[in-house]
Amino acid sequence: MTGNLPKAEQRLGTLDKVCTFTCEEYTDLKKAVARYEANGNKYVAAP
Repeated sequence: MTGNLPKAEQRLGTLDKVCTFTCEEYTDLKKAVARYEANGNKYVAAP
């Protein structure tokens, strides 16, 4: 994620529609958004 929360949320919506089952891209992006929001809307690299 590059700090563009609205674009990330839009992408999550798209992935939610096209992924029949939970796909890796959706899961990874969802986690990245959660980390971003939990850290005061600042990018935090995955552990």
